[in-house]
Amino acid sequence: MDAIAFQGADLQPFNLTREQCAKQLYVIAGSDTYAGADAIRYLLQLRGNKTAALLLGASGGLGRVGYRWVASHRNTWPIKIATRVLYFLNK
Repeated sequence: MDAIAFQGADLQPFNLTREQCAKQLYVIAGSDTYAGADAIRYLLQLRGNKTAALLLGASGGLGRVGYRWVASHRNTWPIKIATRVLYFLNK
């Protein structure tokens, strides 16, 4: 699976716009498209983090609200710090 930054990608074949991609993560896997918290859950499962994926899926609407909050605040210092902490914890 390849990660492609939306800023330089041809999004038309995926039926996506830059505005959509700026708001949330999209994962295209074969004929399936996952967005937001569902995309995170898919990537967690793919990575082998089955417990985290299960918890995110079980949280339902709460997980989606949490994802939207983090996505809309991704450039704030608390999210940047949390991202770095998670990065070093998962090394």
